[in-house]
Parts: sequence; C-alpha cells; structure tokens
Amino acid sequence: MSKEKRNYLIGVITIIVITIATLYITLKDDNGSIMELLTSISPMAFIGIVLYAILPNFFMGASLTAITKTYYPNFRFSQGLVNAFIGALFSGLTPGASGGQVVQVFVYSKQGVPFASASSALWMDFVIYQITLIGYTIVCMLLCFPKYYAQYPLLLSFILLGFLINGSVIFALWSMAKFPKLYEKISHWICHLCYKLHIVKNEEAALMRWDSQLRAFTNEINASKDNRKLVVQLIIINILRLTVYFSIPYVIGLAMHQTMPLIDSIALACFVSMANAFFPIPGASGGTEVMFHTLYSMILEPALVSSIMLCWRFTTYHLVLVIGMVMFLFVRKMKS
Repeated sequence: MSKEKRNYLIGVITIIVITIATLYITLKDDNGSIMELLTSISPMAFIGIVLYAILPNFFMGASLTAITKTYYPNFRFSQGLVNAFIGALFSGLTPGASGGQVVQVFVYSKQGVPFASASSALWMDFVIYQITLIGYTIVCMLLCFPKYYAQYPLLLSFILLGFLINGSVIFALWSMAKFPKLYEKISHWICHLCYKLHIVKNEEAALMRWDSQLRAFTNEINASKDNRKLVVQLIIINILRLTVYFSIPYVIGLAMHQTMPLIDSIALACFVSMANAFFPIPGASGGTEVMFHTLYSMILEPALVSSIMLCWRFTTYHLVLVIGMVMFLFVRKMKS
C-alpha cells in the first residue's frame, strides 16, 4: 500500500473511531430525549435538511466554474460541482484539510484542465474564500462576540486566536503576492533544510513544484486586479455559501419545531469554524463536536444541542464524504 493510500486509510479509521466515541458520549446518559427530538423530524423535513446542508458545495462548484471559465469557456457547472465535492471529500479525510486541493488538481486534469490553470483557479478560489470568511467573521464578532465573551471569556479568547490564525493566512498570501522573490528565497532555504533532515527526498523536484505554485498564485492575484467583476461575483457566491453553511443548525432546529435567534446561531456556527484551526485531525473530528456543544449550550438546552449537533455533523460532513467518494470513484475511471 502506498504512503498516500495509507494516510487516507488512517484518516478514515480516525473519523470512524471518533464518530463512534462521540455518539457514545452523547447518548450514554440520555434518557431518550435526544432520540425523541431526532425522530420528531419528518421525512420531508429531513430531505430538506439534506438538500440545504449540501448546498454550500454547490456554491463552491459555482465559484470554481466561474474562475475556470475564464480559461476554458466550455467548462460546465457540473464539472465544477464534481470538483467541489471531491475536494470536500479529501479535505475531510486529511489532517488540516491538506489533501483537498491536491486531488482537485487531479480531477481538473481528468476534465481537460492542465496543471497551471488548475493551480491558478484553486489559488484564486482559496484566496477569495479566506478573505470572505475573515470579513464574515468580523461582522459576526461585532454583532455577538461581546455578549458571549462575558459568559465564556477563556473559550472565546481561544476562538479569537483561531480568527487571528486565519487572518494571518490572508496576510501571508498578500505578502507572497507582494514580495514573491523574498518568499522564493525563504522556500528554497526551507526546502534545502527539509532535504538535509531527510524530510524531502528530491530537493530539485520539490523546489520546482513550489516555484510553479508560487508563480500560479502570483499570476492569479495580478490577474484578479484586472477582473474586478469576477472578484465581486466570487465574493457574493462565498457570502451565500457561508450564510447557508452557518445557518444549517438553525434550519435543523426549525425541523425539530424549536427556534433560536438566527443571528446568534449563525455567529456561533462561525465561531465553531474559527476554532477548527486548532484541531489538525481529519475533519477536525472530536474538537468540532465539543466546540459546537459548548457554544450552542449558551442558547439551547443540552439535549436539543446534542440532537442538532448529530444531525448537523451527519449532513454537513459524513454525507458529503459519501457523495464525494461516489463522484471520485466515477472520475477515476474517466480518461484524461
């Protein structure tokens, strides 16, 4: 078995183990109220939850399609959607979501998009998403952070640190585009050090890959300055994507005939997303559930929080993995 396949297998096993542990911890002391709340969701409402929960991946597909069409006008939305789900699959299976873009380049090659264009499209999608996420989080913090910080100052400080980590990514990307020569020198030094420590086997190949990625990123940033209409379009798509994703717990609560403040629910889901920066295991499993339960317990009863969390995690994570796997098995059989 190759190292790559072994890593994915470890990721799958980790997810299964943590999921079983989470279910056990959540349900072991329950008197039946959690299952009662879950079974109160009608079949039609559950179908609605599923469709709503996978909708963010459609927005990601729309983003990839809009970018890729600037290189290949015949690129279809269905291709972008497949790429989005497969990216979500491998991001969910790898620590720190590190494997998604690597496999998406492979998917692009199957769709007739060469490496350089694929890298540029993925870079632009990532940058616009991160910028939108940071802006969205700032709004959520201004609206809700002070109120919840008074209840859990240590926990919310932890989330604020996660926000700063995500913000530093944007700063690093901006400085890469602004000072590419500096980053080229730094990357060469790091790559040489990794080679000396036997972390990298082929120093020259690693340098070529990094230089190619850096050029693709720099070119994409420079190109975006001349295509502001596309940038605005992508920001709108990502605002919709994040709004839908962060409002999923609220929609699940409605399906259980429970209500909570919509703005608060969106803000808390956003804070959970920020906290995920500290859980570099596949799917941030375990940590995500703990953060969700802790934060939403500030506005809901514990049994209701557990019920919403189980439904939310299944529809937004496990179900997306299954859909992505089916699509990946189909794409693998396609001719490049």
